[in-house]
Amino acid sequence: MNKFRKLISIFLILNILFASIPNVFAKTISENDTINLVHSHDCISLLKIKGKDMLKGVAYVCYKDEETQNVYPAFCVDPGKEGIGTGAGESYDVTLNKLDNPILWRILYKGYLGSSYLDWDLECDDDLYYATKTAVHCFVDESSPIDKYEVPHRVGYGENIGLEEVKRRGKRVLEVAEELYEYGYNGEENYIKSEIKLNKKSLTKETFESKKYLIQNYEVISNKELNSYEVEIKNFPKGTKILNNFNKVNSKMVDATFKIAIPISEIKENFKGTVNIKNAMVKAYPIFYGSSGNSDTQDYVIIDKNEVAYTSGVLNIDSYKSCIKLIKLDEETNMPIPNVEFNFKYKDGEEIGNFKTDDNGQIKIEKLKQGTIIATELSVNNMYVLDNSSREIQLEYDETKEIKITNKKKKGQIEILKTSSEESKITKDKKGSPIEGTKFEIYNKDGKIVDEIITDKNGIAISKELDIGTYMIKEIETSQWYILEENKTKIEIKENKEVVKLELTNKPKRPEVDIKKRAPQIVKQNKEIKYDFEIKNTGNVELNNFTWFDLLPSENVKITKIETGTYNQKLNYSIYYKTNKKEEYLILKPNLKSLENNSIDLTKIYLEDDEYITEIKAEFGDVEVGFSSIKKPLIYMMAEEKIEDGTVLKNKTILEGKHQNYKVCDEDETETIVENKKEIIKKLPRTGY
Repeated sequence: MNKFRKLISIFLILNILFASIPNVFAKTISENDTINLVHSHDCISLLKIKGKDMLKGVAYVCYKDEETQNVYPAFCVDPGKEGIGTGAGESYDVTLNKLDNPILWRILYKGYLGSSYLDWDLECDDDLYYATKTAVHCFVDESSPIDKYEVPHRVGYGENIGLEEVKRRGKRVLEVAEELYEYGYNGEENYIKSEIKLNKKSLTKETFESKKYLIQNYEVISNKELNSYEVEIKNFPKGTKILNNFNKVNSKMVDATFKIAIPISEIKENFKGTVNIKNAMVKAYPIFYGSSGNSDTQDYVIIDKNEVAYTSGVLNIDSYKSCIKLIKLDEETNMPIPNVEFNFKYKDGEEIGNFKTDDNGQIKIEKLKQGTIIATELSVNNMYVLDNSSREIQLEYDETKEIKITNKKKKGQIEILKTSSEESKITKDKKGSPIEGTKFEIYNKDGKIVDEIITDKNGIAISKELDIGTYMIKEIETSQWYILEENKTKIEIKENKEVVKLELTNKPKRPEVDIKKRAPQIVKQNKEIKYDFEIKNTGNVELNNFTWFDLLPSENVKITKIETGTYNQKLNYSIYYKTNKKEEYLILKPNLKSLENNSIDLTKIYLEDDEYITEIKAEFGDVEVGFSSIKKPLIYMMAEEKIEDGTVLKNKTILEGKHQNYKVCDEDETETIVENKKEIIKKLPRTGY
């Protein structure tokens, strides 16, 4: 029995065996598929049969999957018959069956299907295909390539190649074919069916996209190199995601690890989720025998790099993993209070039970599911005031929430009502509106702080219960849009259980600026114009980014000089200018002293012929309440001779400042008429935003 018949016999036996095994594997090409093999091209004839002047022709035959564009090379198993591209047409269908022959598998795996022509020091891909096909034919014929073939002494008809190249390439192809043939019989590698396992790794918590997730990390392990696979989940809570290693939602994976992200907010009851690994592409290199169905034509062997495997796993999640630890303390001494009874239940009414604090003032309840839990104090020691208000405890999955609750001893309190002294232009709060967030310190007669209280949304702050006596109230913080009241207030508690009430007000913050500009009503041609300015912080708060802008008239009037004036607060400031040719501000004079008057000559600034200064800016930075100019700043300009009679020169100035994120602005504008027209001075309204 020759090798080819042995191969077929082995195939038939294995086919009977496989028929009784469930088909747990799927392939990119599969058992019983019918595929169309085509003649791609002819390889250069590089060998001939020994003792005969017969060149070995090799047709490159393959199957191309139109959907995936995958190409599967095919190798004929009976060189004596006509095949595709060698007398039996350019293509025909073959039906596939799984084949298990270790010798043939090693030849194909070591050769064209599992390596590159570069690995063999060959000159092109066709040469490796030629060598592999030669080794396959020799396996079928039970003769080695070196015994059956030799390098030819001529070139095949019509082939565009020289004899020297044929000899060089043919010599190496024959050597490779012999190595493949020998490896087929003597190699140690064998085909192994693809297998994968799904392993659970760490269970963690992560936050992404502003949402908290319970993350189960998985690893897919395969017995051969794993290319890719798909993940499918079932019976998981709403919003569960399949993530790759970059935390991107994706069910198709190329790395061995992936994550199942379960929204923590959805873990409300125990559940059992199924994780299916589908279409795992494992590099097992299975062989298929392609039968033509015609005894007169070639059959083929085809090898696929990938074999598809499946596996699955179950993830059990216990939702009752949360815990509440309640600690009951004396409000003043921070000492534990034992024997305080509480009732606990879920917000939907599901009862948890009644519990009492132990000697350490603690209640610990375990094995809770997440949700909103209502804790209500039922009874307490007679020394303390019962706090019967219900508290909502937001408990997450697998969280231990610690809550500290204090009780007040029975004592005479101070109640402060804080309101606005007038309407706020910023917040639009009316006079008498409550001010939330004002913080007070309460001092006893020895000057020791005994309490710190903050007004609520109703403007009310209530102290803890205090001993009878005299106290000083000091305001230390107030709402951002009100001015802190620095005066202390004295108050006395005279009776037990007395609540002494105190009404206090704050002035609203009023950021404001004011700028005035003056200029002559009439100017002559070719004469100097002098503008003077008054700059003030007229509000009741400090300002930052305090900036003065002056927008100069047309190109027929040129600025010549600035006198910076003096100011009533010590600071450094800088002056900038802008031209019609430049969009950005340029520094004119940095680090000027506010207590000194400076004269700046602008005629020395280099300008192009058609360039002129359009704007002046002074940046003062931060200024205090009452900041203002003492000696008025001045700007001098010259009206040119060519300016037409009756021209109106408009000059606008702007003053800006900021307090916190609130911006204020004031503007003023002058009009000067060339020759004999009267000046029109227009005062613009202040603005704030």
